[in-house]
Amino acid sequence: MIVNQQLKFNRKISIYYQNIRGLRTKTVDFYKEMLACEYDVIALSETWLASDIFDSELFNDRYVVYRRDRDSSFFHTKKYGGGVLLAVSKCLNSLRLTYYESKCEDVWISIDIRVNNKLEKLSICCVYIPSPVQKHVLEHFLDSANQAMETSKLTLILGDFNLGNIEWTGSPGLPLLATLPQNSLYATMLTDFITLNNLDQYNHVKNHNSKILDLVLTNIPVSCLRACDSPLSKVDAHHPPLEFQLSSCTSTLTLSSREEPRYKFYKGDYCKIIEELKVISWHDVFKQCSDVDSMVQLLYDKINNIIIKHIPKSKNSTRKYPCWYSRDLISLLREKNKYQRTCKLIHSDYKKYISSIESLNADKCNFVHFSRKKSPYFKSYVINNHAINEVDVIKDLGVHIDNKLRFHTHVDLLAKRSYKLLGFVLRNCREFKSASSKIAVFNTLVRSGLEYCSVVWNPHYEVHKKRLEAVQKRFLWHLSYQCNLVKRLPTYNSRLKYFKMTSLESRRNMMDYLFLFKLVNNSLDCPDLLKQINLNPAMGMAWVSGTEIH
Repeated sequence: MIVNQQLKFNRKISIYYQNIRGLRTKTVDFYKEMLACEYDVIALSETWLASDIFDSELFNDRYVVYRRDRDSSFFHTKKYGGGVLLAVSKCLNSLRLTYYESKCEDVWISIDIRVNNKLEKLSICCVYIPSPVQKHVLEHFLDSANQAMETSKLTLILGDFNLGNIEWTGSPGLPLLATLPQNSLYATMLTDFITLNNLDQYNHVKNHNSKILDLVLTNIPVSCLRACDSPLSKVDAHHPPLEFQLSSCTSTLTLSSREEPRYKFYKGDYCKIIEELKVISWHDVFKQCSDVDSMVQLLYDKINNIIIKHIPKSKNSTRKYPCWYSRDLISLLREKNKYQRTCKLIHSDYKKYISSIESLNADKCNFVHFSRKKSPYFKSYVINNHAINEVDVIKDLGVHIDNKLRFHTHVDLLAKRSYKLLGFVLRNCREFKSASSKIAVFNTLVRSGLEYCSVVWNPHYEVHKKRLEAVQKRFLWHLSYQCNLVKRLPTYNSRLKYFKMTSLESRRNMMDYLFLFKLVNNSLDCPDLLKQINLNPAMGMAWVSGTEIH
């Protein structure tokens, strides 16, 4: 049996990077370009995004988006600017690594890749170091990245470091060498970090000033790195967009499947074999031979030629197991593998169960004390010798309840979230011509949230009713303005009637009536609530055998 060394190359991972210099005003164009791309990972720096821009405005459902906007940075006080983003194809198994992230503008994720026939984790970081580079910012990021590199075997760091004074020399496709200017502290800090962690820099694409600001640092091979010809957004002259590939190979030892074909003697044409043997005059054939050995060799040649002509051969078969494995042994091996897979599943489920119990984070556990007394009695609770914090508001199944069993906070948060969604709808439906289409989008995204669990929290105060109703009022005003009907429909009620809509308060009341109807007619099984309803039939008259008794 021959043993072969084979190299199996996995599908290459394609990556796109660009310092995009702001996405807030480019969402529509970026989305259109994104639909035509097939990158596995998209990394963007200087996104300038904030919480009012949704991930769905930038990417469709093919990608999982990991963002870190400027407001999460510790070192920068400006509201807009900065920000980084990583979008990973759902074909890859990805996970965000928040414990790797520093107080700078960086986002870390991990994806699964196969190296040397083993499943490995590749950590990917997208970072933006603002210009002018400050020592404490760069130093903090490098210290944080050093800690991450201690536990990360495979790493890819890409982003805008704004260190254009470093000259990178070398050939495309190979790691570049850094030439440092004299007395450059920041360049020395970065190159020391690269050397310490055995990283290589692969970006050779220079900007219009013949400088390299965006770096690709990694400890795995990079191939086909070049400036992208079809960028996802408008190109900034200081930051040419990049595209490249990561490739990994798997080395495996496999048994050779080559097997010599065998004769199928049971399928031989023995009638023709007998006829050919009868025709041969052995006396004449052996006359040519001078000794016994040559006669034997001639006999074998004649017989072998006849066998080749009239005995078919078996085809080459691919063996999964060595040829000395019997059928019983193969059957036992398959049964063993089946039970082994089952055992792994049981062990995995058990570990998940134990992990879910032991991983209870006391820091994230809170309790609330419901009371309307001015001086309520408070008790403390402890989990694993860790005191649990008391809170005034809790969230249960999407509904916020305060410690006085009121829903003021829920109404306030609901109104803010609804205005945010309304802004999203108005921005993305500008080109809609049909009012019914905009109404359908509003009902699906905004109104559905305003009515979620309304039976539980339906407000009684006019101030809360008006605040929620103002969301729909704003939408109908916008709709009237787009249809040139503002003067014709001056009031909220006239707009409701024209667009065939119902006020939110009326819809909430209707849901309450519907809930009560279902409860009384046993469509909902809730005995505790049913006890609270006093259903007393009229006692003024009775019927006995069809006779009315007064």
